[in-house]
Amino acid sequence: MRIESMQVGPYGTNCYLLIAETGVWIIDPGFDGQHIVQRVEQLNLMLKGVLLTHTHWDHVMGLPDLVKRYTDLRIYVHQQDAQWLGTTGRKMMADLVEDIDPLNAPRFLPFIKRLPEATDVLEDQTKIYCTEKYVSVIHTPGHTLGSVCYYLAEQKTLFSGDTLFFQS
Repeated sequence: MRIESMQVGPYGTNCYLLIAETGVWIIDPGFDGQHIVQRVEQLNLMLKGVLLTHTHWDHVMGLPDLVKRYTDLRIYVHQQDAQWLGTTGRKMMADLVEDIDPLNAPRFLPFIKRLPEATDVLEDQTKIYCTEKYVSVIHTPGHTLGSVCYYLAEQKTLFSGDTLFFQS
């Protein structure tokens, strides 16, 4: 397995591609689902799943483009953030975006209206088999109630989302 990173969207969200012969998994698609689709197609592989570190809009707005292209896509999120996706989450997130960033809200609202439901709800210490390896879920509430880190033990690699970031 190899790992690629890209910074996506207006906030430079860190997005990671976990790439194996069996397919690609994404950690935090950010805003740019189309860019991710293009990269996965360049690799000539299928996108298997998305692991969300949390559900702030700068980490999830790429989901609609991904589920449009990959209809069987698995979406993983901690149980305490799951309500921010799907039907309930659309209303909550739209209200939040309009409150926090009213100037950019019109740009974000079309994406919010298409946010899919989570397919898999996670708890602390869950292990997910992806890219021929197990990824461990570490619940790290703080940034959001459902923030998680993902740990690849074999690679000694931690994906921290916004639990840790530059100047935080």
